Amino acid sequence: MRGGSRSSGRRPAPGSARLRRAPGQRTPTRTARSVRAPGRPTPSSLSPPVILAPIEAGVAYGQRCQSIGRMLEIVGSTSRLKGGSMSPLDRRALLKSVLVLVGAAAVGAPDLAFAQGAAPRFLSAPRFALLDEVSALIIPKTDTPGAREAGVPNAIDSLLADWASAETQQRLVASLDALDAESRAKLGAPLPAAPAAGRLAFLRDYDAAAIARQDRGYMQLKQLVMMTYYLSEPGATEELRYEHVPGVWEPWIPAGPDTRAWAV
Repeated sequence: MRGGSRSSGRRPAPGSARLRRAPGQRTPTRTARSVRAPGRPTPSSLSPPVILAPIEAGVAYGQRCQSIGRMLEIVGSTSRLKGGSMSPLDRRALLKSVLVLVGAAAVGAPDLAFAQGAAPRFLSAPRFALLDEVSALIIPKTDTPGAREAGVPNAIDSLLADWASAETQQRLVASLDALDAESRAKLGAPLPAAPAAGRLAFLRDYDAAAIARQDRGYMQLKQLVMMTYYLSEPGATEELRYEHVPGVWEPWIPAGPDTRAWAV
């Protein structure tokens, strides 16, 4: 057993002598680079960077429906339709006006296309028939499915039954009743039963007057028709262009009157 006290210092490297400080030699100080300012966090205390997960197209149906329900409550208060040179019922103009509402939400939602022709759950039969006709006039069937073919009336009826507040329900029902009363006064019959040739002209005039007087109920109903349509699978994939995996970003592409906008 080796005698002497055990050294508490670090062992010298093999073949080297332990360095000793000469008398009067000052202890070396850290350079400015090694000095940490008071209160400055150490690397180990820094939080890891937050990485935002991308939006997945396969979002659960319940979450998508809940988002639509919330939009149903706020669309009337957040939207302000303005009159002008735009034809109120022009389909292309409607597309431009609704993109701001559905640009982030129209992520492949096949479950949102309710069955066309299903029995209404909230609206009475006459009110549902009126909603069906108004939806078909606002977004008619052309080379792509219209609002009726996409099941928009049933989708709105289900939203009213499941998500809308009592205030929203009353406002939208009142807007349908007001439109029905105007149709009976001007056309002599409910809109769905009126002559087909006069339905669109009547709705154009009613639309312009409602926007001019800032009829919140009608404007909410109209935007709800548009928003629900472009959230449906036909609206997002046939009327608009939907690419599940987009390619390279192109800042400038040629566009014409028939160029379809992207759903996302």
